[in-house]
Amino acid sequence: MTANEDPEREFVAYWEAHLADPRDPQLDRWRALERTQVARARDRYRRDIERHISLDGAAVLDVGCQCGALAIALCEAGAKVTGLDVDEPLLEGARARARGYGVDATFVKGVGERLPFEDGAFDLVTLVDVVEHVEDIAKTLAECARVLRRGGSLYLQGPNRLSPKWFWSDPHYQMFAISVLPPSVGRFYVTRVRGRPRYDVGVFPIGLSVARRLRALGLDVRTGPGMRDGRVHDRWARWYGLTMDSMFTLVATRR
Repeated sequence: MTANEDPEREFVAYWEAHLADPRDPQLDRWRALERTQVARARDRYRRDIERHISLDGAAVLDVGCQCGALAIALCEAGAKVTGLDVDEPLLEGARARARGYGVDATFVKGVGERLPFEDGAFDLVTLVDVVEHVEDIAKTLAECARVLRRGGSLYLQGPNRLSPKWFWSDPHYQMFAISVLPPSVGRFYVTRVRGRPRYDVGVFPIGLSVARRLRALGLDVRTGPGMRDGRVHDRWARWYGLTMDSMFTLVATRR
């Protein structure tokens, strides 16, 4: 690949042809956001992850990889990455994007509740902006713990259900209060009342509850460095970050 070549070119063409929905009033927003995903994954998530685990040679599973941005960023740091998503068109987009960046990531179809991998297969599992989309959070967390090797880590980020920010305008559709609705009610409101083409968001978690569930699975849990720029030294800040802050970050290690 030459320095003047656009690594996103093939992917953008695929996205426009197969993933963009012309009926979606947020189409321009999604288009602009998609162009930033690899840079965001490098600058935000990879930097956090590398504080906890060396990525060089690490076997990594990115659950809910979507169009492969995080998988690409981790591959660039030397990891051997498998991306998993339920949607085959997204996986095809991820493969096109990986070719553009010249990385050798593997992308497979599957769901978080039934990961198609052996016990202890990975040094790192990432679950970033995905936990609110799975059908069953408890099963997904248990599966993530199962496929971790001893000493391996789960890096998880998600939106807090109790955050006032998402009550006023949810992160996916910019609508009032839908983040606290049951999924079926939210789907009816977004698609039938507001006329949007789809609604694929489940129950927003609460970071504190997720942390407790991971501990029950036998993982050592600590808040991630992305929360409050690492300033989580007192109990109040930890509680706020895991219940009321807009996003929570957890790093959990298998004993």
